[in-house]
Amino acid sequence: MRFVTIGIMLITVSCTTSDSPGSTPSADVRSSDTLAPSSDLLRTPIDIPEPSCAPSKTCADYPNQCGSALYDGCVGTLDCRGACLPPNVCLPDETCGTTSQCVPDCAIAECGSDGCGGTCGLCGDAATCIDGQCTSNCIANCDGKNCGTDGCDGSCGTCAAGSTCIDGLCIEDCSADCIGKVCGDDGCGGTCGECDADTICISGTCEIPPSGLVVANEILFDPPDDAAGDANCDGVRDASDDEFVEIVNDALTSVDLSGATLSDSVSIRHTFADGTIVGPKGIIVIFGGGTPTFDGTGPGTWCTAIPSSVYMDVASSGSLGLNNGGDTVTLTLADGTEIFSVLVDPLLTNLDQSVARSPELTGAWAVHGDIADSIGNFSPATRANGLSF
Repeated sequence: MRFVTIGIMLITVSCTTSDSPGSTPSADVRSSDTLAPSSDLLRTPIDIPEPSCAPSKTCADYPNQCGSALYDGCVGTLDCRGACLPPNVCLPDETCGTTSQCVPDCAIAECGSDGCGGTCGLCGDAATCIDGQCTSNCIANCDGKNCGTDGCDGSCGTCAAGSTCIDGLCIEDCSADCIGKVCGDDGCGGTCGECDADTICISGTCEIPPSGLVVANEILFDPPDDAAGDANCDGVRDASDDEFVEIVNDALTSVDLSGATLSDSVSIRHTFADGTIVGPKGIIVIFGGGTPTFDGTGPGTWCTAIPSSVYMDVASSGSLGLNNGGDTVTLTLADGTEIFSVLVDPLLTNLDQSVARSPELTGAWAVHGDIADSIGNFSPATRANGLSF
């Protein structure tokens, strides 16, 4: 219990009484006659109660503060100047921190950490942040290409001067030459024109095919569905493998086709091997692919055994690529001499059967089933009626 001493000041008042006339003088009354106050009365103790609360806060209640006079929850203060955890120190503003402040760095980054606990940006769903850059999740594809786009906004390469990128391949720039020509190759992979169904292209001129030439006699653009379309007799009907071109040497002398090429309107589809000699009235059949099996074991009527003199092969490129809506078929010798270039009426090529010349070798193109005495939908290595040439 605390004691407080209270001082009490007594004021003495001096009074003088004057006698009235005729009265007896009275004695003076002065301050000295007043009783002096007791010293016990001046120092009487008075009880004052102490505060009823106790400090309820600690420095932990003030995170990141480090003041020297923080409220203690009662009537006192806390000194928290040593409350910051290393490496932080108490800064002049009485907060905990480091003497050097972190500066975010996104100068060359568009995503990822800024070095100070923040971010330089986010990539969308189609990209991933790699080394601060948003990288597309797209998978580039340059298979079979040496130029052009990789499908992911990138490049498969660029072509050198003098060539142009066409369908992913660098093609040497070329000036087409059709001077004096109305058909055939323009020298740049294009054509100078097409001949009608009754003529063939010979040295840039459309002419009626005479006897004694190597001619295209039958072409299957659109093999029939199911087993009926197994033109190469390998037991599997395939829309590409069962396409074929039948060529006949209607001459009295042999023809050397070593290095000769068979092309459609897009590219070279077959190159004849060295030593390919076709005798007079010799027959050539080139299938798109598969395993041609003409030994009489096949189910089709056309799968009969054929003479060994028939030259039969599959396209060296892997397919003939004949367009069901019509296509150009060209035979060119190794020295560049064009033997024939034929374009068949598209109305005849998409009917689940071949087209053949009628009459054979010299006539115009006709649907196989419309040729007199024809058998089946096609007849590789024989006439339409199944007989030999």
